[in-house]
Amino acid sequence: MRVNYYIMVFCLVFGIFANIYVIVKLNIGFSIFELFQKIQEAKQTPKCEIDVDNLLNFIENRHFLELQEKELKELGTTYDNPDGRTVQTMMFAISAGLGNKLFEVISLLGIAETLQRNPVMNATNAEYIRVLSQSLQPVFPKLVEQFDLRIIPYPSVTHQQTNWGACCRFDDPRKFINRTEQHLMLDGHYFQSYKYFDHIRPQVRQWLAPNKTDNYTYIKKPNGTAYNYSIPTVSPKYTTVLTPTLTPEIDLAFSRLFCDVTLITAPSSTFGWWLSYLAKRNAKTYYRDIVESKDGVLHEMRQEDFYPPSWTKLWTDPSGSIRKS
Repeated sequence: MRVNYYIMVFCLVFGIFANIYVIVKLNIGFSIFELFQKIQEAKQTPKCEIDVDNLLNFIENRHFLELQEKELKELGTTYDNPDGRTVQTMMFAISAGLGNKLFEVISLLGIAETLQRNPVMNATNAEYIRVLSQSLQPVFPKLVEQFDLRIIPYPSVTHQQTNWGACCRFDDPRKFINRTEQHLMLDGHYFQSYKYFDHIRPQVRQWLAPNKTDNYTYIKKPNGTAYNYSIPTVSPKYTTVLTPTLTPEIDLAFSRLFCDVTLITAPSSTFGWWLSYLAKRNAKTYYRDIVESKDGVLHEMRQEDFYPPSWTKLWTDPSGSIRKS
């Protein structure tokens, strides 16, 4: 009798907890489903303006990953734009410096244009959201507007390996142009070649254009020479501007507005590369021969893929003189 009594009590307690668990799970599932319905009805696809706190809180709540496969398929129907298919890349260097970020992001846009697919970033990746909202959106809002942030179920994505294991080589994405899968993920590293996006260069310059502002700072030069310059301070041909304390994005804007000639002394510098690529339209760019610099990146680089043909290589002959290639 006592054994039967304990069994009855155990079953009763277990039943109560089981019911509570089911109710909680259902509430979580329906709350997430209602969230997606509201986004769809209001056409508020999270792409340009990012509510970082709410989105990150949602991402960190992994309960939506436990929804049934049927529910995921129902939610998946809201991802497919009428225009067609999507493409993503690994964003392997998205957390690195600004030069690396720009190569990753803009190469994806160029690849999407080539494949006639919609460029997408995975909205469940908290690092992507932080980089977009904190590093890129404040200074390049037009660039961030080119992407959709979307939650695409993992089983719906087809993975293809490309540009693997090397930073600076071009792996032509046109080989994927006839793929019919709805969601394509290109697994590769860095995508540091102008050939991925040079066909959309006017758009790239527009996306990375500095914001127009009415705030100006004018610094009047005193008469005389404050420092020992090697050229006259009033020379009509030369202006010396030192920018050691400017932020990277201001350096890019400065190059775009003022630089007629750029010189890349660190031949694998991605930031130096973008300073030159975004310089004035008819600017000339010179870069140091990477072979002479003994840069370790040389083994991951195909030079004709990294440096545009209009740029000029500088090398040193046996006598020590600098020559142009």
